[in-house]
Amino acid sequence: MKRFVCVFITIAVIVGLCANGMFLQATGTGEPSVTVSKSVFEYGEDITVTYKNIDQSLLTGNFVSIAIFKQGDVVGRQSSKAEHRVWHKDASIVTSKTPNATVSYPEADNGRNGTNFPLPVGAYYVCIRQDNTVIGEIAPFEVVAAQPGVSVSKAEFTVGEDITVTYKNITQSLLTGNFVSIAIFKKGDVVGRQSSKAEHRVWHKDASIVTSKTPNATVSYPDADNGRNGANFPLPAGEYYVCIRQDNTVIGEIAEFKVVAAPSVTPSVTSSVAPSVTPSVAPSVTPSVAPSVTPSATPGVAPSATPSVAPSVTPSLTLSKTEFTVGEDITVTYKNVEESLLDGKTFVSVAIFKAGDEIGKQSSKAEHRIWHKDASVVASNTANATVSYPDADNGRNGTNFPLPAGEYYMCIRQDNTIVGEIVTFTVRETNMSTGDANLVFVCSIFVICIGGIVAFRRKSKIEN
Repeated sequence: MKRFVCVFITIAVIVGLCANGMFLQATGTGEPSVTVSKSVFEYGEDITVTYKNIDQSLLTGNFVSIAIFKQGDVVGRQSSKAEHRVWHKDASIVTSKTPNATVSYPEADNGRNGTNFPLPVGAYYVCIRQDNTVIGEIAPFEVVAAQPGVSVSKAEFTVGEDITVTYKNITQSLLTGNFVSIAIFKKGDVVGRQSSKAEHRVWHKDASIVTSKTPNATVSYPDADNGRNGANFPLPAGEYYVCIRQDNTVIGEIAEFKVVAAPSVTPSVTSSVAPSVTPSVAPSVTPSVAPSVTPSATPGVAPSATPSVAPSVTPSLTLSKTEFTVGEDITVTYKNVEESLLDGKTFVSVAIFKAGDEIGKQSSKAEHRIWHKDASVVASNTANATVSYPDADNGRNGTNFPLPAGEYYMCIRQDNTIVGEIVTFTVRETNMSTGDANLVFVCSIFVICIGGIVAFRRKSKIEN
């Protein structure tokens, strides 16, 4: 009997200790933390922050927030550059009351510090602030001067097609010259007023001349050509580049593109009667591409920058991380799904498949449709975006969520063909929650107590 009691108690103690170990592990994984989406932001760019595990135990102070401070500053209300309030003892003050979230400043700043944005160039840190105490680790980041840039919507256009250009960060400091514009030149030409094929004026010292005065915009030529060069459109077939022109100086990188002749279409005529005479002379063929013309004069102003090759526009995917837990959203950023991918294709999407599965509608775990030939089918029609599954799943596969534990891959799917590289990720089972671990621990102690009582009563009966 004594041997039975000893074995029983030993088993119960082992179960209890295991449960207690899981309890400690579960509570250990819930440390408060804060991270930034990247370590360097450009001036004027939103600061995106993710915080986790601000549980009820932290809300015993008067005030809990996700705060931004300049490096070297002491944590306090006056020194804060931003305050995203999570909790406040005064119920009338607006707070998020959310233990886990991703927020972006300045929009997320509910602490009345919005006038601090955009943050000046410098070094900063973000932290979880409980009154005037930092909880957990800080996350440092840097704000740098915004770099001017220009890009085209795609690398190749057909004759007569609008040329769409996006420019950014033309700040006040660039407007010290007489003239700033977004200009198109033929490849090999030097920057100058006479050689320009188009001029979208952003600024001009003569206030009577029409300019956009906009530091960031997307414009289309010829409509955006306010530089009186409209007669150059449509651009003939050839190679070109677009740049930010400050007087006769190139600011930042250039973006190259091509204009190609539209494919010629030969009308087909079906005759019910065969011709009785065979032509003795072969028909002449008119070239479909206009011959290039070499300029007879070289502009007198030398360029200040050598045109560089435009950045690659290869479609790409980037996951927010490589490992997720069951039930967690799968967040992915896709880029450069340009118009050229949609030519004559029935379907383009960002799709999730189980590792080893072949590409196909039936095997897909999720389909974020970007384009579909059937206009009645919902698609995003967006070349660049960040989406999260299951919310972004517009392909009627929502019942596949949450994804079970396993290995998966994500790709840009063009019908049943993969475009670009795939990205792989893992879904793992969630750890036992704190509540579940506590329950197991309590049950184990209860079993030990009941076992001891039963053993004691049996021993008492035997002795009696």
